[in-house]
Amino acid sequence: MVDIELNRLRKQIAEQRRKLAKQQEIVKTQEQKRILRKELALLKSPTRRTTSKLGKRLGR
Repeated sequence: MVDIELNRLRKQIAEQRRKLAKQQEIVKTQEQKRILRKELALLKSPTRRTTSKLGKRLGR
């Protein structure tokens, strides 16, 4: 009886871990998109300040 309960709990934990991993992946891609969007904006309309900033970021 206890084994059944343990197995059920283990399955729930595994499911929660999968959901969490998926959520973290979504957050990570959102973060990357945000950074890319920022860099694209800098490339489209570079001012002197943003140009030097971008250069630093790209290691120039």
